[in-house]
Amino acid sequence: MNVWIISLTLIICIIILILIFTFKKDTFKKDTFKIIKGIKVPIGLSSDHQKMDIHSSLYNRYMKEQYYILDQFVQFLESKHILHSLIAGSLIGYYTIGEALPWDDDIDISVHSNDWNVMDTLWNTGKNYRKYTNYIFYYNWEACDITLNDKPFVLIRPYGYKGWYSIVTKWMEQFKKKDVGGLDIFKVVDNNGILVEELNGTKTKAPGPTNNKKDFPLVKFGSARCRVPLTKLGYPYLDERYGKKWKLTAKSHPSLF
Repeated sequence: MNVWIISLTLIICIIILILIFTFKKDTFKKDTFKIIKGIKVPIGLSSDHQKMDIHSSLYNRYMKEQYYILDQFVQFLESKHILHSLIAGSLIGYYTIGEALPWDDDIDISVHSNDWNVMDTLWNTGKNYRKYTNYIFYYNWEACDITLNDKPFVLIRPYGYKGWYSIVTKWMEQFKKKDVGGLDIFKVVDNNGILVEELNGTKTKAPGPTNNKKDFPLVKFGSARCRVPLTKLGYPYLDERYGKKWKLTAKSHPSLF
């Protein structure tokens, strides 16, 4: 009889300890994240590239500049009837919350290789060419001043790389030593009927295969407008690139999955 009483007491104690631990664990979790745009975001989280406090006024201004660049560049492309598409983390942001994810401080788009000459022309007709050094991730970048829709911008590319340009504003250029940031523009090519991002010989699948504007409607993204692939194209692309867990970012930062 005593053995049964002791065993029952131990079981009750274990259950109580489990409940206490679970309560403390949940309380701890609640103390380490905030809800931003409906998403659980760790407290103290910095932006992906510029490592800015995502709650700061500086970061808010930085993202306003990002949307401004995107909007102006899309206007420029549309005036020339050139197709583009959101890709990578920016596309995840669109599908989940309709704008950039709270921690994602660059915007990624693609332009087809058939139209890539427009990027090279922007570079070749630029002014005030210069180089940057001492980056955390890349050591050598080239830059020049350009205009889009009669407005000034800075066009940047990694020295010796092909298939990648970035655009920043003059104000954003001051942050270049942390990471280039800005609007990242990648070239996509048709690889045996499959669109891929091509960068220095590496090939990452892009939304497609198609170059039809009907498959890439013009939508609102944050305070800008740009084209995105229909879900029948975009979902398989993101599934292959990030795994199906990318959809969880609608509720939580990946570190909290």
